[in-house]
Amino acid sequence: MANITNETLKKIKDLQGGIWPSVANTVSESVDNLVNLNYENTEVADTLALTPLTSEPCIMMKFDFAEAKGNTSFILLPEQVFLSLVSLITDEEVAAYDESHMVQMKPAMESFLSGLETAVSNTLGVDVHIHDKEFEYGTLVLPQTITSENESVKIEVSYSSGASEGTIYWLMDSVVSAMLSGEESHGANTGDKVAMGKKNDVSSEDNSSPMAQSKEVAKSIPETRGDTFSSSPKTSSLDVLMDVSLDFSVELGRIKLPVRDVIDLGVGSIVEIDKAAGEPVDVMVNGSLVAQGEVVVVEDNFAVRITEILSPKERLYKLSGKS
Repeated sequence: MANITNETLKKIKDLQGGIWPSVANTVSESVDNLVNLNYENTEVADTLALTPLTSEPCIMMKFDFAEAKGNTSFILLPEQVFLSLVSLITDEEVAAYDESHMVQMKPAMESFLSGLETAVSNTLGVDVHIHDKEFEYGTLVLPQTITSENESVKIEVSYSSGASEGTIYWLMDSVVSAMLSGEESHGANTGDKVAMGKKNDVSSEDNSSPMAQSKEVAKSIPETRGDTFSSSPKTSSLDVLMDVSLDFSVELGRIKLPVRDVIDLGVGSIVEIDKAAGEPVDVMVNGSLVAQGEVVVVEDNFAVRITEILSPKERLYKLSGKS
């Protein structure tokens, strides 16, 4: 296994923290329910190690990056994960796959890939484009670009929504992994060199705009997966943002109501939301999810105790418009 180097694998790993919170936000909006996607692991896997994924039915989201055309990537949803998402959308318990579920879930899967395209572009700082999307149910057949090299990058992402949980997988070959890591490679099928243009061309971007400044600040954060900033002098550029006011809100839960029920609301009415007692509440900053917590009482006021929080870099990505 020499095509996917340790350096490539490390760069792919470093990208993940900035990708999945953004994809989770996009999918949550699409299905109108909170969906959590948390990065778990990245490894190089040979075809034998992929046997568990090729032996059971799953939902396959197949797509190409235009920058690595002809080298198909796969997002794999195990059947039970897919059915739990169907149940989430339909508000009905779904126990077995039916062809109609693919129709019901297509907007959510389109949203997933759209969110992935945006998140990868923002994390890399260059434009990438997903096309040739296909959604299929069945047993995964590995493409020739993976079997010929007997290796692929396998990314594991944990999924949870309410009581449902599982693992989602992203498989890519050496060409796609080289493209995402910023290395030059030759397409296995096309012989074309992989190349990506800068997302924001310095000659055409107005660096005096607030958005441009916030992007430059985000770029200055060291590439680290820890929850504390590096002591590098670059972090001093954050000082220009420290006095900026942000809207901080806590969301207890959501529910959809028909107009007739809203009109019937009166004093004493009880509205049941989609959050069980004891579940963490969502902490939002400028409308973006940055943490979860629990409601407490401090003297005579309600407050929220933070129980889980995104890393500083992920939070700044969201606040600078990269989510």
